Amino acid sequence: MGDYGEVAVEVTKRISGKERFDIYRMWERIVRENFETESHIRNTSPRGVYLALCESGLIVGIEAGKYSKKCLKQSKDYALTAVELLKRDAIYRGMTPGELWREVEKTGKNHNHQMDVVIALWRAGMIV
Repeated sequence: MGDYGEVAVEVTKRISGKERFDIYRMWERIVRENFETESHIRNTSPRGVYLALCESGLIVGIEAGKYSKKCLKQSKDYALTAVELLKRDAIYRGMTPGELWREVEKTGKNHNHQMDVVIALWRAGMIV
């Protein structure tokens, strides 16, 4: 599991099933606990995918809703496509984050830890 995947699992554990929480702030706190460099702390791609999964109601214990301050269309597209692939065929479940990314993002953009989040949550049984 990638470091951002671990962050996603930990955030989910801390807020799942609670009535009041701030996913955005919890993500920031856990990222700061796990990373030292500002470039890692400021990386918004993994957070965007996590928030998109939450907003879509795909994370166990977190109701669908509005959790981001920005439009997450691209992140949501990546997240939903990845989850659809994981649900559809076991071949995708054994892929590395980079391999799954290449299946999700067809234009050649570089992987930026988005699939670390999806795969970690999937393997932890946290995706509905």
